[in-house]
Amino acid sequence: MQYVNGDIVKKIFRPRDARVHKGHFGHLLVIGGSRLYTGAPGLAGRAALRSGVDLVTVVAPERSADAIAYSKPDFITWPLRGDVVVPAHSKDIRKLLEEKSAYVVGNGMWGPIFGEAARKKVWQVIRRVVSGSDIPGVCDAEAIYALGSFAKRPDLSRVVLTPHAHEFWKLTGKRVGSMKKDKQIQEVQRQAKKWGTTIVLKGNEDIVSDGRQVVLNKTGNPYMTKAGTGDVLSGVVGSLLAQGAAPFDAAQAAAYMVGGAGDTVARERKQALQASDIIEML
Repeated sequence: MQYVNGDIVKKIFRPRDARVHKGHFGHLLVIGGSRLYTGAPGLAGRAALRSGVDLVTVVAPERSADAIAYSKPDFITWPLRGDVVVPAHSKDIRKLLEEKSAYVVGNGMWGPIFGEAARKKVWQVIRRVVSGSDIPGVCDAEAIYALGSFAKRPDLSRVVLTPHAHEFWKLTGKRVGSMKKDKQIQEVQRQAKKWGTTIVLKGNEDIVSDGRQVVLNKTGNPYMTKAGTGDVLSGVVGSLLAQGAAPFDAAQAAAYMVGGAGDTVARERKQALQASDIIEML
């Protein structure tokens, strides 16, 4: 089995021409957040900027968007009224998707405190984003759950899914967490082919497949169980997609980069590691 190495990073990050300008390396739209999970889209956006994208716009419920704007003036932010994203916000989101290079959707968009009725509304928004966009994207967290609610499976050929084992089960019905490694690899490849997409199954060794190719990533460590590390990964994948990387290349490079940064932090901080530390080490 092939493991990811630094060659994929070199393939993506080539020397820049002196004549480039702002926007040449992409504009990423991060759609996420809620009144409860204010920081998730901010972590994704910060990771995206650290991994090379030129611009990041965050669209989120106002408490989240305002907190992110205050903490990180590098972002463009668009606040939405309410505790969570709802279908009434779709017009604004659709407008913000125009002239973007890629999107990330799902991070921090719902929690049990908001109730199932709110969740269904969030899913409607996610469905409209994924079905109505012709740019590359990343589906993480709540967006992965939402995919299972589609009446008709959308075109996911330019989309990367970044589930952990529980999210993978909710999406596919397959409990890969209890499988042996070879069975996990086969199942991820099978589901990536079935869904017509690229999947990064996060774990002690990440499994990345586009249905044809499969690679494993062995960077990363047990201290990366902290909240927010998944948001960091989705932000890096989105950044690389926005810069023109193919989904499979973006997925494996992001897993390698985030895990490697986490390993560097963990050598010094161990259980004190935080997701924001990983961003600073990218």
